[in-house]
Amino acid sequence: TTHGKREKRREPALAKAAQGIKLLEDRVRDRAHIRKHQFSAVIKNLNAAFCWTMEDRAALATYLRRHGWSVRECELEADPEIAKDVQAGDVVLSQDSDFIVYPSVETVWRPISKGRFLVYKIPDILTTLEITRTQLTTLGFVSSNDYNSNIPTLGCSTNSSIIRSLDGGGISYLFG
Repeated sequence: TTHGKREKRREPALAKAAQGIKLLEDRVRDRAHIRKHQFSAVIKNLNAAFCWTMEDRAALATYLRRHGWSVRECELEADPEIAKDVQAGDVVLSQDSDFIVYPSVETVWRPISKGRFLVYKIPDILTTLEITRTQLTTLGFVSSNDYNSNIPTLGCSTNSSIIRSLDGGGISYLFG
């Protein structure tokens, strides 16, 4: 599903990037000032257009193996595979905050800009939200993430209130 969504966004993003590049070319030709936001728009759209195909992933894996790297290929998202390998005390470095829902993950460092990181420490999140680890995982499942969208008509805040009312039972309460 995620891959399909990225593919749908690819063509419009490439078209916007091409328009931005044309604008830059015109401004250079006309000796007009080029603004930072014009460069940023092109970069943003090129990033949005970037999408790894399964063939691209396989080619990279082959290249890395030839150069001595240990590579694990995942048919879908890599998150569950990474979460299985996480040990106590490990830090997951990812732009994807979905990692906080995996019970094995204790800390996520999420890069933001200029070499800075948002640090998600799960015990601090649980204390702040006043929920259990199971409730956090449940909240991640029913809220918008890489695998599904929000429960229709409900937002994250409402989902959080509902999860809190489950008395810490979370998934086992719902499906057990």
